[in-house]
Order: sequence, then C-alpha cells, then structure tokens
Amino acid sequence: MARQRRYGPNQLAEPPAPSALVVLLRQFRSPLIYILIGAVAVTTALGDYLDAAVIAAVLAINATVGFVQERKADHAVRALAQMVVPRTRVVRDGAGAGSWLRILAVAVSVPLVVELDKLLRRRGAGTNTSLPSTIRT
Repeated sequence: MARQRRYGPNQLAEPPAPSALVVLLRQFRSPLIYILIGAVAVTTALGDYLDAAVIAAVLAINATVGFVQERKADHAVRALAQMVVPRTRVVRDGAGAGSWLRILAVAVSVPLVVELDKLLRRRGAGTNTSLPSTIRT
C-alpha cells in the first residue's frame, strides 16, 4: 500500500477529451462536404449569392448538428466509463488477500498467459509463482 500511495494506482492514464475546435473540424472531413464547399466557391464566383448562402447554411447546420451529437456522445461514453470499473478480488494461497484490484485488461490471450507462465516458472523456480494449470493450454 505504501508503494501505491507513493506512485499512484497502476493504471493507464485516460486520454484527454478532444478540444471543441478539433470536434468541429472533424465535421468537415467528408468527400460530400468537400463537394459542397466547392459548390459554395463556384456559385459565389458565378455571382449566385443566394444559392451560395443556402449551401453555406446547409454546411453550417450539418456541422452544428454533428458537433453537438459528437460532444454528447463523448460525454456519455466518458460517464459510462467512470461508472463501470471492472474489479477482481485477490486470492493468495487459497485465501482472500482482503483487497480489490481494478482489472486493467478485460481479456488476455491464451498465448500470452502461456508465455507469462513460462516466465514466472523460470524466475521463481520452486517459489509457487507459476500460473494455475487450469488456465494453461
């Protein structure tokens, strides 16, 4: 516990939320949007300002709706991630160790478990540090 107090929890840092500007600029990453921006430029160059304004308004409405939806979705996913924290109870020598640990990886592939078992057996020969045979392949 002293090590955890000194260095903090053994978990990956959560990536920061994208800035509002990045989310807004993402709304313009589509071939159809590029065509509409080109149409605004062409209709403006031809002097048809009403059509250019209508197309620009459609672009603005599309960007606004996409921005709002993406921000709401990001907030919802982050809130759900805070609510759902996978945990496991530590068992050592057949008895509970009395603490709960956060699970960092939900699933581990079998080849990784086998390699970890081999590593533990090499490092702790005779110290009962290998993985249980029930999860070996």
